Amino acid sequence: MEIATSRAAVMKQGGVVVLPVKEYRRLLAATVPEYFLTGRAATRLDKLVEEGLREHREGKTTVAASITDALTKRHRKNEEDQTLDDIAMKRDISKGRFLSHSVAWR
Repeated sequence: MEIATSRAAVMKQGGVVVLPVKEYRRLLAATVPEYFLTGRAATRLDKLVEEGLREHREGKTTVAASITDALTKRHRKNEEDQTLDDIAMKRDISKGRFLSHSVAWR
């Protein structure tokens, strides 16, 4: 099998790469699509990134090996926070302090 191309065409396009088809398909499947946002969507994303970077600088981020690990850690933290809130609410009620929100009694 012979492939004919001119030296000028190769130079103009920046070179030639020869890969097996299987490798080319693997590389093609692994590519990440590019998205270019404009207007309101771009502004919202910029603010979201800015907020995330600020939280990272303040030490409010979690180190995790995966998204599942991060969500598990966050769920545990939320349960701990809820438990502390419950303890504080019981303490306030036992001392005769009433909270501004309604409490359902059984």
